Amino acid sequence: MADTGCQSCLAGVKVIHRLGLHVSDLIPVTMKMRAANKEGITILGATILRISGREPSGGMIETRQMAYVTDSSDKLFLSKEACISLGIISKTFPSMGAANQTNGSDDTAVIREEALPTCGCPRRQRPPVPPPALPFPATEANRTKLQQYLLEYYKSSTFNTCEHQPLPLMDSPPMKLMVDPEAEPVAHHTPVPVPLHWRDAVKAGLDQDVQLGVLEPVPIGEPVTWCHRMVVCAKKTGKPRRTVDFQALNKHATRETHHTPSPFHQARSVPHGKKNKSANGTVAQTELIFNI
Repeated sequence: MADTGCQSCLAGVKVIHRLGLHVSDLIPVTMKMRAANKEGITILGATILRISGREPSGGMIETRQMAYVTDSSDKLFLSKEACISLGIISKTFPSMGAANQTNGSDDTAVIREEALPTCGCPRRQRPPVPPPALPFPATEANRTKLQQYLLEYYKSSTFNTCEHQPLPLMDSPPMKLMVDPEAEPVAHHTPVPVPLHWRDAVKAGLDQDVQLGVLEPVPIGEPVTWCHRMVVCAKKTGKPRRTVDFQALNKHATRETHHTPSPFHQARSVPHGKKNKSANGTVAQTELIFNI
């Protein structure tokens, strides 16, 4: 419920239960709130909520808000700040004519899916249906023409290596990391130093992944439970490779069996007179959500 008279977001206990949270998961706070009738509201704690929705144009817009939890209501009340961030009202609300102004907040990440990229790359789209037939016979003589045809046909999807547009999500349930629920979380609050000559490249890589939607900054005020160190090592080219030390998490994780044939047996499986093509992706084409 949008409540422009509410100074902070307020969520009922039933709301957080539907999100899979319990009162024991809340952030302890000393916040005191009063309703419009001046009566006190019991605050049990707080949590960080990511609220998102689609605009009439189809674009996605989202915001992060601190929500205080109470047992005095079973609804979710959006504060004036949240309404501004989601574009429900303008920054100048309740000024007259505010509804005709551009909505949105500069303090939140707004994803405009329909907006054309300013970098000149084609707008990232889902892969089209496979062509019913090849335009040329699949012969060695037509190899170059077939390659160009496939690059052009999938240029907005599979072969779109734009580094400025968010990656689309995979159409699948979130992948779950099977971690022992009784495990004590491990959080490292001191990073591994990055060599000076790599710092600019590492920072640029992190910023690019945030822009692509691969990484997400942790909001200020959000509690840290599991936190693992980034370890930067050298590639064969001398450039930095970012890795994460998950040793603490691996100790409490149950692994699924996923056997794949060895490269030798894969190569032996190619019939005589046939060719098999493999390639390394430069940019991941889709995102997969992980749940812990």
